[in-house]
Amino acid sequence: MTEFKSSHFDSRAVARTLLRKSRARAQYFDADLLGDPVWELLLTLFEAEESKHVCAISDLRQGSTMSADTLQRWIKVLERRGLLTTIADAGMLNAGLVKLTGQAHRAMASYLMDITHLDPERF
Repeated sequence: MTEFKSSHFDSRAVARTLLRKSRARAQYFDADLLGDPVWELLLTLFEAEESKHVCAISDLRQGSTMSADTLQRWIKVLERRGLLTTIADAGMLNAGLVKLTGQAHRAMASYLMDITHLDPERF
């Protein structure tokens, strides 16, 4: 991972660009052919956190191509791997809130910076 920092680098904008491009493919091809729903989940959580938001699991269900059961399974897998954490919230009717761990957030930011430097014309 690179340690290079740039005042012009906007990790949130790069994450949004990747999400838009991924969703645009669905206009031309079936999502099951090209979809990467877990990656999109990580990008969505990263973009939300960069916007100072925390995602409700119910909102993630609406924005995902995954079924509710599949989303729940992946949330548990990502929690076990230390990439995200679920925040209990009684006001959400047990739906809960999900966010990246600090380690996962830093890894996403570093990855987005690295790909931006590898392919600056793309971003």
